[in-house]
Amino acid sequence: MDFAETKSFVILFSYDLSLDTTKINLIDKRSLFISPSQTIKLYREVTHIQAIKINRKSIEIILIKETPFKWYSLQGPEKIKETRQNKEEEEEEEENNDIIHVLSRIYENGDENTRRAMEKSLIESKGTELSTNWEDKK
Repeated sequence: MDFAETKSFVILFSYDLSLDTTKINLIDKRSLFISPSQTIKLYREVTHIQAIKINRKSIEIILIKETPFKWYSLQGPEKIKETRQNKEEEEEEEENNDIIHVLSRIYENGDENTRRAMEKSLIESKGTELSTNWEDKK
């Protein structure tokens, strides 16, 4: 869903809705329901739907803002926060995968003593320590 705005209204553009079966309702001042199952949490409050324009390939929904304020984003901070949190989780997962990859390479490319040291240090420390020096772990 795309949008454009001025300080007093916001226009939503949808190109993938079925024009025959779509119903549009304002649930509350910050939630817009678009059937069959899409609810949009708006960035700020709106007073009402001024117009719904149905074109051949799109639907335009014109909403009047409650306060004249530039939004810069269609959805509210909750959605932005959720997106940011998901991105941080993905980055953390990638970082963990990188560490596992490095440790796997050390294990695979190490000699017998290196592998034994890694196994023994992990077992003895219950997973809190990793050593590659067999002389320390004998």
